[in-house]
Amino acid sequence: MTDTPTVPAAVAPKKPLALIMAGYACAALTLVIAPLIFGIAAIVIGIITIRKGAKGHGIAHIVLAVAFTALSILVIADRLAHS
Repeated sequence: MTDTPTVPAAVAPKKPLALIMAGYACAALTLVIAPLIFGIAAIVIGIITIRKGAKGHGIAHIVLAVAFTALSILVIADRLAHS
């Protein structure tokens, strides 16, 4: 009687939780502090997050970063126009 080697079950890839949280934090900070810096950071983190396997979170980072950056720039432009 021969023993067949057991093959371990496929292990799900680990989600990059630190990147996910950092992406949302940068997107949120885009509304409050330095929209261009944190907006670009959130987009870059979103791209990295997609490459690490968390596609949904990465897309959310990019969409939120673009929307919040645009909103922040519009608010800043409006304040400058009315000052």
